[in-house]
Amino acid sequence: MCMSTKRILCGAIGSLLLLCLVVAATPGSGALFNYLNRSTYVTDMIHEGAHLPGWNVQLEVVGATDIVQQNAATAPGGYSGWHSHPGPVFITVKSGTLTWYNANDPACTPIVYPAGSAFIEPAGLSHNVRNEGTTNWEVLDTYLVPKGMAHRQEEPKPPQCSF
Repeated sequence: MCMSTKRILCGAIGSLLLLCLVVAATPGSGALFNYLNRSTYVTDMIHEGAHLPGWNVQLEVVGATDIVQQNAATAPGGYSGWHSHPGPVFITVKSGTLTWYNANDPACTPIVYPAGSAFIEPAGLSHNVRNEGTTNWEVLDTYLVPKGMAHRQEEPKPPQCSF
């Protein structure tokens, strides 16, 4: 097989795989995302810590890292769609109540976060965030991701979740 035929065949297979991923993705609905900032922390390594009596934090990152900040709001009935992130996401719930679902949970059990709460979404974990309340919810998100990488990857719906 000649080299150009191999390239055409590989390109066709790649396009087909991409189409399959897009078809399997579960895009969101009723959500508004406002990007506030994306900055790059250029260093080979971040190694920061803070220690106080009864409290400790350690952060270690190897490689240039983008810090992405976003404000998001979702109307009642809205949802993010199933997705994951390549790095951790620090989330603060400003208003309303959001419901978070983990694709690895066999029972698809909801975790409810009311206004004033905060949580961290782990890297690589497929999840869906829904507004099952009667008012809009608003959150502030801070993503840590490898430099230049998209901060969100679409994921297929897990079979144990009905939505």
